[in-house]
Amino acid sequence: MPRTRSDWKRMNPILRKLGAALDLTKEEQAYLLDLQGAPHTVTAGRQIVVEGEIYDDIYFLHDGWAFRSKVLPDGRRQIFGYLIAGDVIGLRASLLDFADDTVEALTDCTIASFSLERLYDACRHHPRLVIALMWSAAREQSLLSEQIMRIGRRNAIERVAHFFLELLSRLQLVDEAGRRSFGLPLTQELIADTLGLSIVHVNRTLRKLRQLGLVDIEDGRLVIHDIGRLTDVADFDPLYLDQASGAD
Repeated sequence: MPRTRSDWKRMNPILRKLGAALDLTKEEQAYLLDLQGAPHTVTAGRQIVVEGEIYDDIYFLHDGWAFRSKVLPDGRRQIFGYLIAGDVIGLRASLLDFADDTVEALTDCTIASFSLERLYDACRHHPRLVIALMWSAAREQSLLSEQIMRIGRRNAIERVAHFFLELLSRLQLVDEAGRRSFGLPLTQELIADTLGLSIVHVNRTLRKLRQLGLVDIEDGRLVIHDIGRLTDVADFDPLYLDQASGAD
């Protein structure tokens, strides 16, 4: 049965995420839905944005996971972060001469695109929406700053614990996580490339967290058994996520 416009609005993670920055009016919500156009599927493993290429389109991620990365000539990869439902892809690439990193679909993703010209139109007619998009971009910068701190100064168990709590908070904002669990489509290799650890070190750290009774990963789902203790282990302060107004 086809989804109605009201169904799309109710399930739309873009409205939920940007609504954490501003209390969007009905007119702004309608414009944001119209801006997105018809969503389409990008299959897992496909590159949405390619480093060095020129882009005029911006993408909203409706469903699925993607990640931003760079790869050295010898194949070593650094993942900067993960994009989830509600996130904006390619805003920076559309404003620069070319994309400065690559965004790849980790799972099958549903995305909707709009042109830079439409963003100019929003500046003229719906400036508050542009403020909301600027908030999203600023929040992405905060995530990147925290990622640098995480891999530069935290030990292995702190890195993994902090990373899991960050994902939980982000996913909760767009109704993609429970109170203490969420689907985790990440291999140990991906976690290693994200946190600057070896696969062996990731395996050892996950085993330690399980032994402490803090987390379990079963059938692709992460369960946090004791959020308070895990928060203490990670020294996790969610202030940088700037999402208290949108959280349940």
